[in-house]
Amino acid sequence: MRIPLFLLIGAFVAVFSVASYSQQPTHNNQQPAITKNQNSSGSNVPSNARTAPGQMISTPDSKNSSDETDKENNWYYIFTRHLTEWLLVLFNGLLALFTWRLYIATNALVAAAGQQSTDTKDAIKAIQDTAVATAEANRIAEKAMLASDRPWLGVDSVGSLTPPVADAIFPCGLIIRNTGKAPAVKAQVAFYGRIIRAADGEPPLYAKEHTAVMANQVVMPNGFIQYNPFYGTSTLSQDGVNRIYAGIDKAWIVGRIDYFDAAGKSHVTTCRYWYVPESNWFTASLEGNHAD
Repeated sequence: MRIPLFLLIGAFVAVFSVASYSQQPTHNNQQPAITKNQNSSGSNVPSNARTAPGQMISTPDSKNSSDETDKENNWYYIFTRHLTEWLLVLFNGLLALFTWRLYIATNALVAAAGQQSTDTKDAIKAIQDTAVATAEANRIAEKAMLASDRPWLGVDSVGSLTPPVADAIFPCGLIIRNTGKAPAVKAQVAFYGRIIRAADGEPPLYAKEHTAVMANQVVMPNGFIQYNPFYGTSTLSQDGVNRIYAGIDKAWIVGRIDYFDAAGKSHVTTCRYWYVPESNWFTASLEGNHAD
């Protein structure tokens, strides 16, 4: 087990503090009695002794004072006399240094933790975005699968077999085909053909309440229904034929197909076409053609 450096420094300071304290001199508060042969300063010089001019008397106290003065003049005296204080200063300095380094390391850890938190949030957001994209892709795939496996009933072609002539109904061939991959059940087909003035605009779409021409039909994949929507209408007159070619009147086909798939879901197809004399064919109008 590694011992922290500041504990070693603390132990080092404690040992030197005890050693320094034990080396300090012990002062004796008891002063020796002055004998008859000693004067008040403690020397053995008779009190009535005369000192020659220029002669100094050397005593033990003055010698000790001179030695102390010499010690204080030495440069290392301040370190040896205050060893404990200097070691404490050194220890505090090292402690401050290691505290600063600990702060730097902790700050770096906090920054790394913040960056890791940001990266984690970005990763979570990426996972959430991926989950949303995956769910959307699954929804599209499911919708595409259902669309590919369901029936689709609609107008395959509609045209005039021969140009319209007098004393005959409007010639038209309408083919409704199942282009899906599943049978269409309970199919109801309601188409009608009519000739109206061009100035009256487009005729309304066939409502569901109208009587179906064909009801409860089952149309297999690639199966079809063919009939003339103008069946049962009046025959054309020569004037009526001329009005169609002159653009005064317009021939229209409007229809609706209702059917169900195998899962029991209902579907609707609506159609609206108008006759173009120049091509002898019917073309879809801009509005009214829809399939779900």
